Amino acid sequence: MSKFKLNYEREALIKEISSDISVNFIVPGKITNPDPIVIELINHFKSKDYNISYTRDGFISTKPGYFNTSITLKNLNRALLIIDTFVNAIKSRNHQLLIEGAKTYVKIKDEKVEIRFWEKSRIEKKNSEFGDTKELIPTDLFFIQLIDIWVIKEWGDSPYTLLEDKLAKVIGINRVCHKQEVRIFILHIF
Repeated sequence: MSKFKLNYEREALIKEISSDISVNFIVPGKITNPDPIVIELINHFKSKDYNISYTRDGFISTKPGYFNTSITLKNLNRALLIIDTFVNAIKSRNHQLLIEGAKTYVKIKDEKVEIRFWEKSRIEKKNSEFGDTKELIPTDLFFIQLIDIWVIKEWGDSPYTLLEDKLAKVIGINRVCHKQEVRIFILHIF
């Protein structure tokens, strides 16, 4: 299959999903009817029973059993709004969202693709009396990653577009097998 044909098929699928009026890609200003997965995530963050992965500026990561998320507390509301819209869009396309241990998957037909929602950070070097150290500094930039052992693809905030405005591009995750090669089409929900 040629690269041109793959791009054409991907763009056609993005257009189809974007024009599907049964799928809401607009991130609201307030959560009104959250999905049960999002309710569990909200309760998890309220309980303060999350993994504190970094103490600097409050980076928090979910424990196994919850939607795979790593963010700062100050951006929690925005993250929950995006995740709720994402989950509802996935389900309205008749796909499943599976949480297995510490991993979150989107299941389309018989294929599972691992995803993760996170806030990007940058590394800042610090000098101390014990030598040089590195700290992670939050950037307030959100991303959704597609993972297959390592990150295959990610969508996120850019200087021109927020992740919220890219929802129609990330949603249709399809694996198309061609001989021994697996091609992954991600309809950029975000």
